[in-house]
Amino acid sequence: MLTVREAVADAIREEGGIGLLKRLYDKVISRFQDEDLNPPNKESIREILGSHTIVDPEGRVGRSAKTSGVKFERVSNGIYKLADENGACAVIEGDARDLEAAGLEEESVDLIISDHPWDEGHNHRSSNQKNFAADYEDTTFLYGRFDFQQKFKVLKEGGYCVENLPAENHKNTKYLRKIREYAESVGFQFYALIPWIKFGDNPRNTGRFKKDREYLLVLSKSSARRLSPIGKPYMTKEMLPAQFDMTKQMKELTKSHQAEKPVLLWEQVIHLLTEPGEVILDQYSGSGSATEAAINTNRLPILIELLSDNIKKIRNRLGLPALLKDRKRENLEKTFRAKPNGQLALF
Repeated sequence: MLTVREAVADAIREEGGIGLLKRLYDKVISRFQDEDLNPPNKESIREILGSHTIVDPEGRVGRSAKTSGVKFERVSNGIYKLADENGACAVIEGDARDLEAAGLEEESVDLIISDHPWDEGHNHRSSNQKNFAADYEDTTFLYGRFDFQQKFKVLKEGGYCVENLPAENHKNTKYLRKIREYAESVGFQFYALIPWIKFGDNPRNTGRFKKDREYLLVLSKSSARRLSPIGKPYMTKEMLPAQFDMTKQMKELTKSHQAEKPVLLWEQVIHLLTEPGEVILDQYSGSGSATEAAINTNRLPILIELLSDNIKKIRNRLGLPALLKDRKRENLEKTFRAKPNGQLALF
């Protein structure tokens, strides 16, 4: 007989080792319904996830429950993980613009990394853009004030939001200005603008287009928190660099996604702006490189990606099991192949 504890643990494992409470409710209840069992109520699910308070070796307070060898820990507001799970993350297939619908609670994230698929007004399926998914162009958009309201809501006080942006040119200058205006209008404060260099051996600047770099716009929710033991109250872990030189990493990068960034870039950003064990939101994940960087640096990443093909590549990249719906489909296909005269309808 399926127990609620088993269903919760299975749901978190399927997500990647980290589960968002709102999503766990739906997954556990659906699991019981699929097996024609009476589903549990939300309160019983929450009770299993956190029955008492614990304090980790670094003094952070969380909640855990342990029965029959299964232990859960509350790592942030509405975010739980399987204890002793190395390389844990949460993989969410969905629209990253609506963070509330994705399952994130208010004040639950320490750092947001965002490389949104901005609308450049040209076809991403041309020959030199072949690494884009076939339907990538359908996902492009331009930020509005709503996007930064969502980010501000889920970010913890003093936390950072890092926006990867293109170099300014005659076509996007007004849009880049609007991004700053939207962010500041909801309460974000400007912290830094840092270029990262893609091509150091042949820099190109036509006057209208500068192809050798992109920029990291670093924002803080209200006043930035102190991460350095010395210096100003708003100091990051170390002094921020004037630029990140990624020319070597870009030459060596084998891309699974045209907009993929080097893991090392995100590792350096994460080190400077967070502490180990904190929650990173890899919004508009694409290739999953920022999530890989978060795992490498002992942080707890939550990634959101809209395209199913990208999700499959990310799960493979991170060594995560296939989703339950994919496993069911594979089992049905195996059954069909074993019965040549049978018929199979897949939905």
